[in-house]
Amino acid sequence: MELTELLYGPTGKIVSSICILVILGLMFMINVQLYMNRRKKAYFSLAVSFLLVIAQYVIILLLEMSSLPAAITAYVIQLLKVLAFIWINLGIFQLYNPTGRKLKLIAAALNALAFVVAALHLYLPGELSETDPILRFLAGPMLLEQYLIALILLAALFIRPNIGQTKTYLFSLGIFLLSHAIHMMDAYVLEESRKLLQVLEHLLPVLYYTTLFFIVFNRIVELLQAVFESSIIDGLTGVYNRNYIMTYAHRLVKRRRASVIFCDIDNFKRLNDTEGHQEGDRVLKAVARILRDTVGDAGKVGRYGGEEMVAVLDNAAGDVKKIAEKIRKRVEEETKVTVSVGYSRYREGVTAHELMKQADEAMYVSKKTGKNKVTAYTTRTPKMLASLQQ
Repeated sequence: MELTELLYGPTGKIVSSICILVILGLMFMINVQLYMNRRKKAYFSLAVSFLLVIAQYVIILLLEMSSLPAAITAYVIQLLKVLAFIWINLGIFQLYNPTGRKLKLIAAALNALAFVVAALHLYLPGELSETDPILRFLAGPMLLEQYLIALILLAALFIRPNIGQTKTYLFSLGIFLLSHAIHMMDAYVLEESRKLLQVLEHLLPVLYYTTLFFIVFNRIVELLQAVFESSIIDGLTGVYNRNYIMTYAHRLVKRRRASVIFCDIDNFKRLNDTEGHQEGDRVLKAVARILRDTVGDAGKVGRYGGEEMVAVLDNAAGDVKKIAEKIRKRVEEETKVTVSVGYSRYREGVTAHELMKQADEAMYVSKKTGKNKVTAYTTRTPKMLASLQQ
């Protein structure tokens, strides 16, 4: 078999259909799994759309490899194509926007209209449509084809501005429109099919569904990344939460290179009581920003709880004292508050929890001996802390 035979004619249609079914099968399984885990309506809509397209191309394969009634089967394929397009674009819209009642009504109306158009063709009496040109148009196969073109234009006008990846989405619509236009020319205009048009008619759908795969896949990755980040990021300050920062500390302790800087905002309760919680939140954000900027690539910053911030550094000694003092100084200069700071370096046999506790104890010494200062944890710190608590 020559290569050109794979691009046009019955063989070309079979090859392109198989390629599309592979792409759609992967997308269908991904979206079903995501819907089962997340219950997001976009995944359900996309799964329905891919199932419709899979049905469409299974029928195409059966049509090419058997003797099914061509006319009626071709119209069923076209109806599935229209319904799939509605559900695909509904799913893409839902990936970026909430599903409201208005959207549900619009989607239901578009699906119902597709069935009405199909019913006119299938059930309108032939003798009536032959005598009346309007009824002949309504009963003809072209009405469903033109309805799909209208849907493509509506998608470009109303869906494209409300989603991300607008250029890629517009490119996919252009490919789909070109593919459909070639199909209409081949089916209704040209008396004899041209090889170039056949090649394009077979290849363009593969390109369309490949582009669609990347649109959907990229958005799903964005959504999963956002879910992951929300599980490890403190919503107010934008730094890591306590669970993640402890996990990070455990990882560095195993590598024997962790240091912890523990900061507590001085007189924070008084600030909240006198100036309000909004001002307190603003100060928390500012202190978190200073820690994040000062630590940079040397480690990670997290909110340990309330007004307590920690920095876990990826080194055993190094510039821990310098970084801690710089944090204290910047907070004093750039905000209306000060911080009491304590730090601890990794020692043999120390766990992440113990390292965090040591830095906390050193911070408490700073707090009890004048505030707005930096204290290093040493072997004498527990005795000093005990004397301060008496």
